[in-house]
Amino acid sequence: MINAETSSGNVYADLGLADADTMQAKARVVATMLQIIEELRLSFDCTARLAGIPEDELKAILAGQFRSHPLSALERIQKEIQQCTET
Repeated sequence: MINAETSSGNVYADLGLADADTMQAKARVVATMLQIIEELRLSFDCTARLAGIPEDELKAILAGQFRSHPLSALERIQKEIQQCTET
């Protein structure tokens, strides 16, 4: 028989991470970035230039490697992408 547990709604908290709330907030920001990129059909190269970061860094962030990035930095990147695409 398979044992299942009910999620708290935060996978990072379910994993017992001390910074679970921050990690979930970061994941939401990154998910929003990815949604904007997909909706506008932006290339990674173009998006990285808009955000002012190297393309490899952008790809790593979008692949879920954002633990070392402060939430404020991710929010800045998201804002840069949104502002540049609204003009």
